Amino acid sequence: MDKNELRKLPYNEIRSLYKKFLNNQDISYSTINTAYSDTFYLWRKGNQELFWDTVTSMEFEDVAKIELTKMLAKNSKGDVNTNISGYLSRLRRFRLFLASDVSSSTYESMQRDIKTQQNTSIKKVKVDVPSPSSYQVEMYLEKWMQLENYRMQEDALNKLFLELCPLNTDITGVLLKSSTLNSFYSTNIFSIYPVAKHICDLDIDIRLKAGDVTLV
Repeated sequence: MDKNELRKLPYNEIRSLYKKFLNNQDISYSTINTAYSDTFYLWRKGNQELFWDTVTSMEFEDVAKIELTKMLAKNSKGDVNTNISGYLSRLRRFRLFLASDVSSSTYESMQRDIKTQQNTSIKKVKVDVPSPSSYQVEMYLEKWMQLENYRMQEDALNKLFLELCPLNTDITGVLLKSSTLNSFYSTNIFSIYPVAKHICDLDIDIRLKAGDVTLV
């Protein structure tokens, strides 16, 4: 069944098919139940067309963030920036389901290859590296989303940079941001104050807002 045929299926049928896919994945029962519900948030709160246009968009990450932000702001009392990452993770997994449905045998072959590579002895000289593809990117994004410490660190950085200290003119705010990045990403900057002071002296906010890449 291709994507166009899937798109025509009613809500209950597509959820049923998706749950069968989830049950064949190496994920926990609670993760399956959460995905079974949260994946279709845009469909439930919006409509079928909005859901499909989002998950099949060529600019999926940007489109999904925009639509989820609007829908969560309208229907949720929680913090949008905190909740959005979970819903994005569910949609990424659904896109893997779509990829598998286009060619189930190909998807199963990919899964076998990945497991084989993971089990290959470290002594093996030649390693077969998968060719870069959207599937590989989405697979590793999904793996990253399962690492709670990384995901929560990114949420904390978003809150610090976008809400608590959005500007770069106050040395105390820049020190907080520089120190947090230094810690989270283990950049090993041993004297962080000169770095923070240099950022303040550069007066970077206008250039940041303009997207000036030469600032780097």
